[in-house]
Amino acid sequence: MEEFLRALYDDLPDGAWWYLWTLAADHKAKVTYWMQGMDRTADILSAVGPVHVYYPICWAAEQGKPNQRISAEGIQPAGLIGLVCDLDFQSPDKPHAPAGEHDALLLAEKFPLPPTYCVHSGHGLQLGWLFKEPLAFGAPQERQQAAELSRSWAYTLMSIASKHSCEMDSVHDLPRVMRLPGTWNVKDPDRPIQTQLRWLDNDQRYNPHEFDEYLVEIPTLPKTPLPNVDLDANFPLEKHEALLQASADYAEVWTRGERIGDGSCSAYDWELAKFVVWAGWSDDEIAALIRENQRQHGNKPGKDKDNKYIARTIAKVRDKYQEEVSEQRAVEVIEDEHADRDERIQGLARRFDIELTNIQFVLG
Repeated sequence: MEEFLRALYDDLPDGAWWYLWTLAADHKAKVTYWMQGMDRTADILSAVGPVHVYYPICWAAEQGKPNQRISAEGIQPAGLIGLVCDLDFQSPDKPHAPAGEHDALLLAEKFPLPPTYCVHSGHGLQLGWLFKEPLAFGAPQERQQAAELSRSWAYTLMSIASKHSCEMDSVHDLPRVMRLPGTWNVKDPDRPIQTQLRWLDNDQRYNPHEFDEYLVEIPTLPKTPLPNVDLDANFPLEKHEALLQASADYAEVWTRGERIGDGSCSAYDWELAKFVVWAGWSDDEIAALIRENQRQHGNKPGKDKDNKYIARTIAKVRDKYQEEVSEQRAVEVIEDEHADRDERIQGLARRFDIELTNIQFVLG
């Protein structure tokens, strides 16, 4: 583990802070071990424990608190060590993912640049392309450029995967953390799996510009602007009670009876907003719903008064809604025998997320 961490962080600039982040087996207790340099690495590794240990792909310019890590809303990333991807194996939730390690490695061979390292995470492979030198952000626009590079690389790999009938998760966000090899993945408590380093090739490193020639242009939908929400709007009680009666899933999310995602307030807020966006609720009604749920079931005092957070949540959910509507429309066009040919081709391009301008049938 120490050799792996040195490959990642040994060349960080002076004053840089990196960390190991741990999550208890019950997914509740979270502890961050902050470090400068590599002197304390061995001591920290002996202290963190063997279960659910993660490392970041970015570093910070300041030390965070013991329960804090780099995030878009908190400690901003000060630099990036490389790019990563996560190839989960096939499961009931991901029926189109690679069937196992062999298929995942075959897919990785299709990627335009070979990874610096490969970690078997327990239920998939995590690949990393380390930079020749850590990329420090001298200004906010440089951080944004790095975020765009990471996002474009992730989309490029996803496009390659889709052409080989595979799906993979997007892990392009700069605050991303990955599983540390040599520790244990106990996502399934009855079947703990040790994460393992498959290879680390320090000679296989890249300059950020070397990715540019392979990047696929990302098709974009218009982004929903942040709404101006009224935090004093009345809670739509009648609509809420009607949904409770009509949908057991909605009731489960409302009462937080079942764990959603990482169990955070944000995860429940997102799921609630998804339900009511499809039901046609207004922005103020959604804001009132989020606030009321936070008051009744939340564990972060004051979050229900964060206007910007609530507005951002609503905007992101509406963007996702527009994307799903667009996908649905594409399917309808594909299946419509009377649709214009160009419309059907564009529907196929949208449905399979590939650039498609023409289809020819050849008989011979």
